[in-house]
Amino acid sequence: MESSVSAEDRLNVWQLCKTYLGGEWSDVCADDLVIKPATGGFVNKILFCFLPDSIDQGQTKYSKVVVKYFDVDCFERCGINLTHLLAVNVILSENNISPKMLAVFEKGNICEYIDSHYFNAGDDINPMAVSVLAQKVAKLHSLNMPIFKDSADWYMKIIMDIRYPESDRESYRNGSVRQEIQKNKNDYKTLISLDLLDEMDWLRRMCEHIACPVVFSHCDLNRRNTLVREGGVGPGLDVFIIDWDWCCYTYRGADFGDYFMNWCQTELDFGGGPFPTDDQMLVFIDAYIREMTAINGNSFTQLEINSRQRLIKEAKVHGKLEMMPKAEQRLKVYAILKDRIFDEYPELQ
Repeated sequence: MESSVSAEDRLNVWQLCKTYLGGEWSDVCADDLVIKPATGGFVNKILFCFLPDSIDQGQTKYSKVVVKYFDVDCFERCGINLTHLLAVNVILSENNISPKMLAVFEKGNICEYIDSHYFNAGDDINPMAVSVLAQKVAKLHSLNMPIFKDSADWYMKIIMDIRYPESDRESYRNGSVRQEIQKNKNDYKTLISLDLLDEMDWLRRMCEHIACPVVFSHCDLNRRNTLVREGGVGPGLDVFIIDWDWCCYTYRGADFGDYFMNWCQTELDFGGGPFPTDDQMLVFIDAYIREMTAINGNSFTQLEINSRQRLIKEAKVHGKLEMMPKAEQRLKVYAILKDRIFDEYPELQ
């Protein structure tokens, strides 16, 4: 029996799997299941659940599953509609963008467990892996989801306002945060040289100014939410995108920026490496354009707004959004990228 989960959690997971999955899941007792909590998540409660080795796993298609409990209180505070989210997860599963959805229950779901690793720096320089990810992003950007069709204002509110409430802003101006920066100014040179609140105002204006197309977007396309199936090579390689809590219809560049901000970073969450060059971005961008053309026809490529240059521009501007909460290390990259944007796109100054 795993000591890392409570007896209550174990019993609840067993009841859910028995009720919704049936088959071999009904033939084991709660204590026989292998249950492990996921680490690294920030909002929801996620448990990995495996049938024991004593069960003939060849008789069941899904011997490993993920049980996810949504943090409903957090969703209510942030304006996330749980009904919409459950519907979205089912559709994404059916389109092979996310893992197979096996069950939906009140305030949660059960999906297949993917033996995988997080998309990493090695995958970023693997053209096959990058192309598969770009194809998945193109597919999700082309979906017609049964939710509000323009949540760009909500998305920007989450990024700019809910992440940075007025109490935190005041602390940055005159309170404990400002004192900490001043006390360690040799370590926080970028935070000293940049006014974070001014940068946030400028960045909001830039995102609105470049007027990205509004599409269904993941909005949190980081390493932890992008899985590469283990053992897949060549045509067998596959990528799955998970954790759709923040998905909505918003600026297309949001997902580009999330991906490229992490490009070739060796750290999982906080990397200080440079933003990729235009040429380094082309493997993803070109694969995205090819897939969008396959889905939407040649008319897609005939529009300037869908050109290589335009997509790269969107990625640079929106990539800066996710650098904001990454503190000094990423703000250095932010400052360098801002200079690069001004050099390449003078109209954004």
